[in-house]
Amino acid sequence: WIKYYKFVLNYLMSDSSNDDLPSTILSRALQSLSEKKHIHIISKFAQLQYEFGVSDVGRTMFEGILTNYPKRNDIWSVYIDMEIKFNIKYHGSSSANNSSSPNNNNEVERDNNIEYVRNIFRRCTSLHLSSKKMKNLFKRFLIFEKQYGSEENIEKVKQLAIAYLDSKSQS
Repeated sequence: WIKYYKFVLNYLMSDSSNDDLPSTILSRALQSLSEKKHIHIISKFAQLQYEFGVSDVGRTMFEGILTNYPKRNDIWSVYIDMEIKFNIKYHGSSSANNSSSPNNNNEVERDNNIEYVRNIFRRCTSLHLSSKKMKNLFKRFLIFEKQYGSEENIEKVKQLAIAYLDSKSQS
């Protein structure tokens, strides 16, 4: 199913007359696969949407999974990775080539995408997950802020981690 979906997305890049075909394929895949494999296939299809430049559809697919399965740390991680790889790094490299103006549209879009990823991190670190999963999430959040944020943002992440540890020690 994944290879066929990739083929169809590749085909649609040259001919957009069948824009509803990917959703039809997803629907058929979900009908034919066991429920156990649904999350995996939706996640893979969402990743392909990012790869083919349709981030909004990929976001919607990940948000749908996380609405139903908010404690799936693996899905949060893939979602964050896709956002960073295709919406921050991509815009970061193209904005450097276009203009040095801070008001450049690509720079503004990149800043919005960085804030979007921050919000994803805030959402997943506010969940009640195991200490091991939370440690991993806070560590990734801190690395993200060190790479894309300011000292102020790094301190906010550290404060969030401390608040989490305090709440755990009081439980």
